[in-house]
Amino acid sequence: MTIYDYTARIRDLINAPRKQSLLIQDRDAWLKLLSSHDAIDDTDLALDSYLADRFPSKEGALYLIVYGVLQVLYVQQNAVGDLLRALSIKIAHEEYPRLSRIRDIRSASIGHPTAKKTKGGYSYHFITRVTLRKSGFRLLSDRPDGSTHWEEVTIPDLIAEQRHDVADILRRVITDLETDEERHREQFRGERLQDPLPPSLSYDFQKIAEATAGTTTHVGAALGQVAVKNMREALERLRDALTRRGLAEAYHLNESIEEILYPLSEIDTFFEAIKTGAQPGLNERLAYICAFFIDKRIEGLRQVAREIDEDYAKSVRSGGAESTA
Repeated sequence: MTIYDYTARIRDLINAPRKQSLLIQDRDAWLKLLSSHDAIDDTDLALDSYLADRFPSKEGALYLIVYGVLQVLYVQQNAVGDLLRALSIKIAHEEYPRLSRIRDIRSASIGHPTAKKTKGGYSYHFITRVTLRKSGFRLLSDRPDGSTHWEEVTIPDLIAEQRHDVADILRRVITDLETDEERHREQFRGERLQDPLPPSLSYDFQKIAEATAGTTTHVGAALGQVAVKNMREALERLRDALTRRGLAEAYHLNESIEEILYPLSEIDTFFEAIKTGAQPGLNERLAYICAFFIDKRIEGLRQVAREIDEDYAKSVRSGGAESTA
């Protein structure tokens, strides 16, 4: 798998409705996450170009390319670090000494060559021009203790090492995200979102439709209010179930529930006016239309709930296989 394959998987996981709804609550962290994700992809594309494209022959262009590729490696490492911080995933940089070495090479050769602060003072660094080529260069370093050090810097090796370690970190990020999602799904697998919207709601809709289809009687209005109460309670149970899963805002379902509760309230007011002999603010035809709107929207909610239940029955790690838990 390539770096892009790993970032694509991370993108799928962080854009899953529940996870995205949770992450986006911290705007700075969310934007850092998006920026870091893109930077990892963009820098890896630049590394591909360095390895594949023809190297220039002019010395000035050689320096420009080498400065660029070392900076790309540095930026990619920073992006990986910010990705981890945005997701609150802790991975110690000591676990990846090769990445630290690449940062040191970048700092010495093109970051702070004229005065690199080190233990005991400052060191000074020189890229030997005559050694500069696509494969790398020789770096001369004068250290605070008076010693001189020569190092052969092989850029394709640095790229290969960084890609290997970055891929390993991204795999760990994916595992962390999948584990979190799997734990969440396991918590709710025995609880179906369809259950708060039982088939009996069709009977309640029928009572409301009958009570608004012709001349509404006191008895019809009373039965209609019972049906309205049942529907309200069902919707509140669904909202509660969604809230406990962190999904109420994720699928805009809270907004959909409110869009149903409003006409339900209007129909309830209509029935109450019939019972008390007051003048209804809603005529029977509009009440009837509202009833059909409510029925269709509840069916839409039921369909979404069914799809979420099917999704929760799957393992996020297996790419869709049903859970055996």
